[in-house]
Amino acid sequence: MTLALSMMTGTPRHAIRLMDQFLKARREDIMTDRRTFLVSLPAAGLSFGLAWAQSARTGMFSGRSNHETTGTAILDGRTLTLGDDFVLDRAPDPVVGLGRDGRWDPDTYMGELMQKRGRQVYTLPAGIDAADYNEAYIWCRAADVPLGIAPLS
Repeated sequence: MTLALSMMTGTPRHAIRLMDQFLKARREDIMTDRRTFLVSLPAAGLSFGLAWAQSARTGMFSGRSNHETTGTAILDGRTLTLGDDFVLDRAPDPVVGLGRDGRWDPDTYMGELMQKRGRQVYTLPAGIDAADYNEAYIWCRAADVPLGIAPLS
């Protein structure tokens, strides 16, 4: 409003000078905001990446009970993801869950294996704390044996 009044009451040259000063000040504000944003963006991304890296644990499956099980397991919070590289050979009644130090915990049952190849996502049951477990399991419910175990770290 002040700029508009000055432009109307002053000379054209005065108005142009005021407009230039106004625009220069705005450019400096924008550049400062842009610099601040660009400097803080990597730091924010880094802290997000560190938080993810600290909370997510990964492991590689190896087969058990004469079965071939391979691929990546990622436990992140309440979610267990089997990677794109996941493969299980023939097996009846495979289910997904967690265990600790070589012992499957049936209370961690997350459901039947959706498919024998590829990426799939499972959610931990309510009341289960992922921090209490250090292995992802593919378990054969029919034979009550492990088909694959992925140590998580």
